Amino acid sequence: MAGEVHIDFRLNGMVCTNAAQLNTFKDKLDADTVHFLQEWFSDSEKIVVMTSGSTGKPKKIELSKMYMANSAMATGKFFGLSSKTRALLCLPSKYIAGKNDVGSVYGAGMGT
Repeated sequence: MAGEVHIDFRLNGMVCTNAAQLNTFKDKLDADTVHFLQEWFSDSEKIVVMTSGSTGKPKKIELSKMYMANSAMATGKFFGLSSKTRALLCLPSKYIAGKNDVGSVYGAGMGT
């Protein structure tokens, strides 16, 4: 299952709902975000994330894309986010919190 993306999502103002679109401007993004999005668009049902290590050594864990998508939808609904909402990614997308933020933006159809 490839990661689901809200049809209104924009990344740096550009449409990015699949790997082909990502490839057209990936040189303008940081490597960790590109890697996450490539995983998101893959056929795998899971995505590998790193914990931040705030309570010990960082660890690799696997999360279900469906879980991340459901979390994104719940976040968007709770905060009343829409396709008109803009978000700033302040956390490194190398770690789970940053990846979750990117996923939440994707699921709610927000733009960055």
